[in-house]
Amino acid sequence: MVSEPEEWPAFESYLHDIKLLKNVLLAQRSFMYPGRKIKRRVV
Repeated sequence: MVSEPEEWPAFESYLHDIKLLKNVLLAQRSFMYPGRKIKRRVV
């Protein structure tokens, strides 16, 4: 975690990038499997 106030702006930018990537991956996942159920394989 960020402990010094001087580091907060860089950390905020990093969090923004993570949120953006998360949203892109979630949107891509829902686009790739429209109406299809994902089955788990039991081993």
